[in-house]
Amino acid sequence: IVAVLALPEPSPKILSFTLRLAGILAASKCHFQHLQQEQLLVRLFGRNGPLNSTLWEDASVRSGWVVGMHSMMDHQLALHFLCNGGGIDVLFTLQGDPSLFVASAAGKLLLHVLTLSAASETTKPLSTVDSDSPTCAQMIIKHIEDSIQSSSASHVEQSLKLLANLFGSCSAPWTKVLWFIIAKPLESFLTEETFQAQHMLANLLLKMAR
Repeated sequence: IVAVLALPEPSPKILSFTLRLAGILAASKCHFQHLQQEQLLVRLFGRNGPLNSTLWEDASVRSGWVVGMHSMMDHQLALHFLCNGGGIDVLFTLQGDPSLFVASAAGKLLLHVLTLSAASETTKPLSTVDSDSPTCAQMIIKHIEDSIQSSSASHVEQSLKLLANLFGSCSAPWTKVLWFIIAKPLESFLTEETFQAQHMLANLLLKMAR
């Protein structure tokens, strides 16, 4: 990992492999802490890493970033690293990635982070976003709220897809709270004749009913 980071411009495939490898190693809490102490995770997954280089234009690098992040999401340290380092915003952007594989992987990771965060960070209600220190779950839910009410059709569709996947795979008590948060804007879609994503809305309602 150190050798790859020392290269002035590593090949996208090697960098993608390194991101995935680092993610696998960081799934262990003790290995995560060691990689953090050496500043390796920040240099790989942080704002000053591949995210802000021309290498990010390669889909394999974006894919390696998402897969690496997903691999390490086995403990709270990794969850806080993702949320506090701006990773949630990166995932929101990658949901609309031109690479369908990257977009799908980003959506799955957002779903995993939302489920993990909501299940473990129960000290704050999901419906109340504290601007000073919102939890990962609150950040994602606020984004879903904003996207559903957005004038951008793609943002609406991304949120409907994320919600359908969530309700299709999770029936924990906190999902009921989420449903009450989003029910009102969803209700307005039912009476909107020009709404383009009717099939996605129907799929979400079907998943919710099940």
